Amino acid sequence: MRSTSSPDDPLTAPPARPRLRRALPRWGPPRARQLAVVVPVTPFLFLSVVRAAGLDRTEGRLFQAESFFYESTLGLPVAIVAAVIIRSRRAGLGVALVALLVAAALWPVRPWYERPTTAHGPALRSAATNAYLFNDDLDAYVAALGDLDADVLVVHESTQAHVDALDGLDADTYPYGWSTAGDFSAKSHTVRSRYPIRAVTEDLVGARIYPTITIDVDGVLVDVVSVHASAVLANDQTARLRDELARVDDIARRAIDAGRPVIVAGDFNASHEHTPFRDLLDGPLVDAHLARGQGLAATWPARSLLPPIV
Repeated sequence: MRSTSSPDDPLTAPPARPRLRRALPRWGPPRARQLAVVVPVTPFLFLSVVRAAGLDRTEGRLFQAESFFYESTLGLPVAIVAAVIIRSRRAGLGVALVALLVAAALWPVRPWYERPTTAHGPALRSAATNAYLFNDDLDAYVAALGDLDADVLVVHESTQAHVDALDGLDADTYPYGWSTAGDFSAKSHTVRSRYPIRAVTEDLVGARIYPTITIDVDGVLVDVVSVHASAVLANDQTARLRDELARVDDIARRAIDAGRPVIVAGDFNASHEHTPFRDLLDGPLVDAHLARGQGLAATWPARSLLPPIV
């Protein structure tokens, strides 16, 4: 007597795993299957080795490559899908290990955790923006700044046209201002403040001037340091960026030693992916964005088909 099995009979149906294997046939030759898992995570593994070995502290391409460290983690989901399709236990274990490394890399900048800080002084809402020299949509730009409702606005790459447009902000909201704008320069600084400006100190940082604007917040003097650092993706400026952010640390410590709260705001042209920025945060300064539990934020390039990377 011959027995037959039915796929609907749980006692005689074939195991689920072989059925899954038939549903997901092996894709491509062995080498192609391996590459489908390895290639997506290679940039992250490479940049992790560069960071672990301290090679990102050198100047040039490796330093610049770290600009894409967090973006390189986006290859992990692709590798996970490939590992499921090719049904390789070894690939699955490898992807699981990479997933742990990615989690360890992203954990310090997780967005839901508000970092405790030792910051003291009055509560202030500050905003920093790069006006971009060639930005001619001034009405929309100024309207966006007004929507921020900041106590202190720090604007870089501001021409005289930008300054004139900023005068369109409510004079009762920002009765105090200071600017170096006037020429067509990427090194200009403009500040608008709700509070009186008591002093301005200019520090020569490399070839740039970094002003410190001291404002009076209900009797408490607060230093606002305006920073516009050299571009990290420019081949000849990586050393300059490192030196500039080291000087920013000195300037901030000067204010702290004088007993004044300090806000460092501006266009750093760097992020947590870059060693000079991480070194800056190893001192007395904290990242206000992370401290408020906002996680990472990329803002450049803002006017491009590419998504922001820094």
